[in-house]
Amino acid sequence: MRAARRARRWVTGAVLLASWMAAPVPARTADPAPNCLEPLLHQPSATAAALLEIADRDGLWVFGTRLAGDMLVPSRVDYSYDLETLARSVTVHAQLRRPLPVPHQEGCAAYAVSATLDAAGRLIDSEAHVWCR
Repeated sequence: MRAARRARRWVTGAVLLASWMAAPVPARTADPAPNCLEPLLHQPSATAAALLEIADRDGLWVFGTRLAGDMLVPSRVDYSYDLETLARSVTVHAQLRRPLPVPHQEGCAAYAVSATLDAAGRLIDSEAHVWCR
């Protein structure tokens, strides 16, 4: 009785293992687009400098005010890889040298910004970090 139960467990386990190994796994291919961020992946200072260059060239707009690179102090760089779309991006967090007042909000000011760059190095998103007294 005990041996039969043990044999059934072993057979069940072997069948489960075989079915798991034979299950098709969807293949994912690498991102075919050229990745301009690749050289910057292990150089956070260069990534932060890229944001400052973008801010100087195109401007980073927050509450209708254009922020130039000399108004920002980069403090952190986050790299992300979207598992669903395989898109790579970099978010650079920076403190503002001078707080920026929030329009129509007394006692509130933006003290920092976060800007997200895509794999081609284009600015795709920005976010102001606001504190109120």
